[in-house]
Amino acid sequence: MSESLWNRCLRVLESELPEQQFNTWVRPLQAIERDGQLKLLAPNRYVIEWLGQNSLPRIKELIRAFAEDPAPEVVLDVGTRAGAAAPVVAVNGGHTWPGGEQYMTEKEVGKTSHALNANETIWSFLVTKKIAGESGIEH
Repeated sequence: MSESLWNRCLRVLESELPEQQFNTWVRPLQAIERDGQLKLLAPNRYVIEWLGQNSLPRIKELIRAFAEDPAPEVVLDVGTRAGAAAPVVAVNGGHTWPGGEQYMTEKEVGKTSHALNANETIWSFLVTKKIAGESGIEH
């Protein structure tokens, strides 16, 4: 059985990207290839945003290079393949607040990252929501 188009692309991306970036943004993707499309399913919209800003042009280039003509259209979406669980893996990760101050040593908690600031991420979500009971109408 020949290697899938997406797996060939993954091998190249793994060799090109820093390990943390690959494991955080690319490895979680699930691929479905059918009807002239390669649909890459991401666990959330933040992964899609990061890919769009950082790796999507390279992914499309690799797909064109590995595919037989015509190359499938690459589509990003949030979701998982039917019946599949989306694994979450913290490779060499510690239990810390993403983007927070680290007061313990790496030996105690493992490697940490500032690639995501949880405070900013949560705040950007919350500011779009109304507080229960607030109608916005002044009396």
